[in-house]
Amino acid sequence: MVSPGAALAEPEPGSSHGWKILEIPGKAPNAYTVQSNGVIEVESRAAVSILYRELDAKDRRGQRLTWRWRVERSVPATDLTKRGADDRDLAVHVWFSDGSETVDWPRRFYTWALGVIGFPPIGRTLTYVWGGDARRGDRLANPHPETEGAIVVLRPSGTAENRWFSETVDVLSDYRRAFGDPVREPKFIAVSSDSDDTGSISRGRIADLKLTAATGQPQALSDAH
Repeated sequence: MVSPGAALAEPEPGSSHGWKILEIPGKAPNAYTVQSNGVIEVESRAAVSILYRELDAKDRRGQRLTWRWRVERSVPATDLTKRGADDRDLAVHVWFSDGSETVDWPRRFYTWALGVIGFPPIGRTLTYVWGGDARRGDRLANPHPETEGAIVVLRPSGTAENRWFSETVDVLSDYRRAFGDPVREPKFIAVSSDSDDTGSISRGRIADLKLTAATGQPQALSDAH
């Protein structure tokens, strides 16, 4: 997966180029590699974990999120609406402000419980997925009750492997469409892979992850800090 001579940084719990790893208790973690050019490689072997970073003030003014991704080995197609059966090859997540002053008690409890394992304080989430058995463009509810979120399918399972695809999404419009009220500030960007439910293996890459600011100038998240 790694080209000879490439300068690499292995993310560790803590920090690496601004990225942090969130492991899930009781689950094997994915293997993430962040190259010096910002390309993120992920291998998931019956595993699941999340690579994330906090956005700075300039990032949070962005609206359009763009990136390229490819899958080199795919997990089977799954039903992304079923908790415990929702493996996917790759996902790009936008996590918004938790709005803790307005959330109800069950959500506050989940936020507290997730904080115990090191999960950052987030509220609503948008998850852009490569994987699952739904169609491109389908919008699904996140099946995990601790996460108030929406899933947008961009590449269903079975999309051509070993080929790069480019994506552009309007996160603010997607937020309004999913939740129907004013947009909260995006706070984190994250990527993940999930293969623990099917016990399978996924390999993929994400590159050129950028937010386009209000000025229309793209800003590479990997260089933002």
